[in-house]
Amino acid sequence: MGHHPTHLLPRGWFGRLAVSGMLLSAGALAAACSAGGAEQDRPPRAEVGAAPVRVVRARLERVARPLIYSGSLEPAARVTVASKLLARVEEILIDTGQRVQGGQRLVRLDARDLDAALARAEAAVRMAEVELANAERQFARLERLKQRGSATERASEEAEAAYRLAQARLDEARAALAAAQVQREYAEIRAPRSGWVVERRVEAGDMVAPGAPLLVLEDIHELKLVFDVPGSQLPWIELGQPVAVEVAGRPPLAARIHRIVPSADRATRTARVEARLPNPQEALEPGLFARAHVEGPRDATLRVPVAALVREGDLTGVYVVDAANRARLRWLRVGSKSGDLVEVLSGLEANERYVLDPTSNLNDGTPVEVIEEHDGLGRGSRG
Repeated sequence: MGHHPTHLLPRGWFGRLAVSGMLLSAGALAAACSAGGAEQDRPPRAEVGAAPVRVVRARLERVARPLIYSGSLEPAARVTVASKLLARVEEILIDTGQRVQGGQRLVRLDARDLDAALARAEAAVRMAEVELANAERQFARLERLKQRGSATERASEEAEAAYRLAQARLDEARAALAAAQVQREYAEIRAPRSGWVVERRVEAGDMVAPGAPLLVLEDIHELKLVFDVPGSQLPWIELGQPVAVEVAGRPPLAARIHRIVPSADRATRTARVEARLPNPQEALEPGLFARAHVEGPRDATLRVPVAALVREGDLTGVYVVDAANRARLRWLRVGSKSGDLVEVLSGLEANERYVLDPTSNLNDGTPVEVIEEHDGLGRGSRG
């Protein structure tokens, strides 16, 4: 079939046909450009056979850096039991290693002189009581006679004075008796508080002087951890501050800062700090080595869950998901571990995505399909 001559087409038809062709070409080009822009905005499509993964977007956190100090446990109370008398030790009723209760008798001193003095004081009180009774009767009799006019005012006053003097003598005798009783009690040396006898410094028959130490007691119902803190770190230590005490083989124990000696040691440039911790069951013993964990300054830190880590020998890393949705093995330098989180010192940047639970079939360069993304450390998931 032959071509129609163009001169046979109606006037203007060829021009309209050319314009229509140009419009169609422009529309096709615009559609192509629009499709290309949409492809650029859309995340890369998962490749066929891509490994499904859950990812976490790394976030900086303000984390308190723990300050750790070493020290030893000591009894919170250590008491030296001493004599208040010059006397001979008659009997020792306890021995080293025994537990005693507050008020329990520990040592008995020779009290024969004290017993005699106590007896004299008791007799003096009885005599003073008799004298007071006589003076009281005499005073009452003269008062009756004076009222009848049979006794002078002077005689009544003298009888009253004798009565008042007898009262004072009785008070004095009673005070002397109380002093003698106290002295007698000093011969029975008792425990000032409950605790364990850790030292015994005398034997029966020894002469002891006032202030002479006889025994040493330790109360371990409460212990103290004593440790040294560098002067530069003292601003982070406060009275009443919580402390986690770590003793080998035991869960962390709760304690609090009880005392701070602010003047630093000139030789070591450290200050002595004491933390108190309860020990009601006496499960801990003085002398044990322990560590104090104190909350220090807060630093901006990256932390990742232990479940996200990949280990090969001494190397530790994570799989980072790049912009092309491929897993890239990134080796890290890690720091301290807290619970199920590990501090990242280098190798990972904030806002990077890493695989939360890497599987064994994941390798460097493996294409992945992100099926779930979490913010921070796996909290607040958003599919």
